[in-house]
Amino acid sequence: MGWSRPIPAVAGLVTSAGVAIPLFFKAQSARISAAKLDWERNQRQAEYIQRQLGTEQLNAFQQVQKYSQSLAYYQNQGLANADVIIATADQQFQGGEIDYLQWVILVNQAISIRNEYVNSLSNYNQAVIHYLKLNNL
Repeated sequence: MGWSRPIPAVAGLVTSAGVAIPLFFKAQSARISAAKLDWERNQRQAEYIQRQLGTEQLNAFQQVQKYSQSLAYYQNQGLANADVIIATADQQFQGGEIDYLQWVILVNQAISIRNEYVNSLSNYNQAVIHYLKLNNL
C-alpha cells in the first residue's frame, strides 16, 4: 500500500513520486530482532565452548606433564631398582641365603615395578594422544 501523485514535468512529461509503507513492518522487525538474539546466543555459546576447550587443553597438558614425570622416575630409578632387586634375589637364592618363597616375593616386587612402568607408559601415551587431538596436531 502506498501513496502516489503525478508531478508535472518539463515538456509535457508526467512523472510520479510516492511513499510506500510496508504492511508487515512489525513482522519483519520481529524477525530481525529474533535473528539478532539468535546471533548473540550463538556468540555466547561459541565463547563458552572456546573456554571449555581451553580448559580441556590445559588439563590434557597437565596430564602429559604428570605422566612424563612418572616415566622419568621409572626410567631413571624405578627400572634400575627392579633390576637390582632381581639380581640380588638371584644371588641370595643361589647362595642359599633366602629360600624359594622369599625369592618369589622379591621377584614379584620387581615385576610389579616393571608393570607400573608399563602402565605409566600407556597412560602417558594416551594423554599425549588426547592432547594432540584437542590441539588438532
